[in-house]
Amino acid sequence: MTLLAGAAEVVITPPVGTALDGYGGRAGGSVAVHDDLYARAIVVDDGVTQAAIVGCDLIGVDRRLVAAARERASAATDIPAAHIMIAATHTHAGPAGLRRDRDEALTDVTARTIAGAIAAAHRDRRPAVLKAGRGSVDSVSQNRRDPAGPYDPALRVLLFDAPDPRDGAIAAIVNFACHATVLFSTNMAISADYPGYAVRTVQQIIGGAPVVFLNGACGDVNPAWIEQRYDEAARVGSIVGAEAARRLQELRPLGVGQKVWNIRWDELTDKAVSSGELIAEPAVRVASRNVAVPLRALDAPEAYDRRIAGLDRRLGGAPDAGLAHEGEAAHARGTASSAPTAGDDDPALARGAASSAPTAGDDGPALARGAASSAPTAGDDGPALARGAASSAPTAGDDDPALARGAASCAPTAGHDGPALARGASSSAPTAGDDEPALARGAASSAPTAGDDAPGRGPDSSIEERRLAMEQMTRYRTERGVAERLGPGAAGKLLHPEVQAIALGGGCVVLGLPGECFAETGQAVQAAAGLPHLLIACYANHYVGYLVPRHAFAEGGYEPGAAMLDETAEQTVRTAAIELVRSLLGPTDQ
Repeated sequence: MTLLAGAAEVVITPPVGTALDGYGGRAGGSVAVHDDLYARAIVVDDGVTQAAIVGCDLIGVDRRLVAAARERASAATDIPAAHIMIAATHTHAGPAGLRRDRDEALTDVTARTIAGAIAAAHRDRRPAVLKAGRGSVDSVSQNRRDPAGPYDPALRVLLFDAPDPRDGAIAAIVNFACHATVLFSTNMAISADYPGYAVRTVQQIIGGAPVVFLNGACGDVNPAWIEQRYDEAARVGSIVGAEAARRLQELRPLGVGQKVWNIRWDELTDKAVSSGELIAEPAVRVASRNVAVPLRALDAPEAYDRRIAGLDRRLGGAPDAGLAHEGEAAHARGTASSAPTAGDDDPALARGAASSAPTAGDDGPALARGAASSAPTAGDDGPALARGAASSAPTAGDDDPALARGAASCAPTAGHDGPALARGASSSAPTAGDDEPALARGAASSAPTAGDDAPGRGPDSSIEERRLAMEQMTRYRTERGVAERLGPGAAGKLLHPEVQAIALGGGCVVLGLPGECFAETGQAVQAAAGLPHLLIACYANHYVGYLVPRHAFAEGGYEPGAAMLDETAEQTVRTAAIELVRSLLGPTDQ
């Protein structure tokens, strides 16, 4: 069976002045373009089935953006809409308005441009050879909830090579799991962060072919940096990109072989390729499933106020300690990037959801007034696209304003970005009556006084007490905003995000998940699937916020506080993902 593959990349950089997504506390819109944002598409065709995989330099993609891009791309090609996967790299220096506080004009032009990339990749199809490999990068990422916690150093690559590798690569996919947060909230220029540098590094080495970057299960994984600057984003990206480029280059001889001139015997000898494998029998298969996951049952905001006040007393009365250093407060303000689909639109949810205006730095209305209305960029130029482009307006019940704006409007919490915690509040212990679960797990009943070096009361005990209090303070501050936005009628209402898998044969599967999964979730899916080449693309086809393992809710911290979905959601999505991958496996995949 002959595999065809085509690829294209188009610029999706929004106008300067567009608000940036990913951090709280940003005032005003972007002030410059540091580096362009791209949508990169790969189309695969085995003669029976076609599919497209798209990576976008965005923080997330809303289901309505995806639906519009799929519809337009399908109208311009013969790829079924359900066979198109659109994922985000999760840069925190990209435009707001595409997953919450929706900017309709920006959403429309972005959808058209993504569709144009798919159409251009479809036109570029030509015979291809699929090769798969794996490397490792363990120097630039770490679990951000616990330095000793899990993270995935694996770097997975797919190469769509020309049958004769001397003709050059057609495209590549790079899959690595780490938050794109080298750049901080002080950055006001548009940037793809380290994934953009990783892609450029690969392209410089393999000859300029489009490279799709898919970010993995990194909901609790952050990058390591010397300082949060562009040169550090470049350093981290070049490390990831160099490892990817090395593995891709090592794959090139597969199928044609490589030789060594043996001068002692005056003959050519073979040198085996030990990195990766040639997928001898490629076969494209696609499956997707919408899973039912419930919104959380949360307390009234007043209950959180009492808890926060008690924790604040324990932490020394520094109410806003470290708030400016919160890592991703925009997630806290906007875990729901679009309204629910059919069945998600219970009137009680619409009545109960708060309608408060965006918080400081969340200036959606201004963005809507000033958004670009430009025509599609290069690649979006087919008459069929123009004729077939739907306005993708929300369906009845799919337009709840509070959900569209996001699940939480709270300000950044302390402790989510190491430096703030280190500089922050004192380690005073809890007072009686402040029934904080985490503190009950092991905190002392009073803070150590100066010179109080009795056994069990040394510096380590003091640090642990402060951490136990801070992880709950972080959770409750964030969770309060989620409760306020969702309102009392949200509990138990269902969302139906999509889980999608595209199999390519030979144990190669690209799995798309709709939210921010923890590293342990990705590892559990990898172990259960047992495939040699499973690429997990989080932030795919929709954004439903954090999918938090049940145990992490009791541990506290930012992600459980910002989660819109309840304690069962992670298990539901994980089980569906494993079942979906297994349903696609053929005899050549094991």
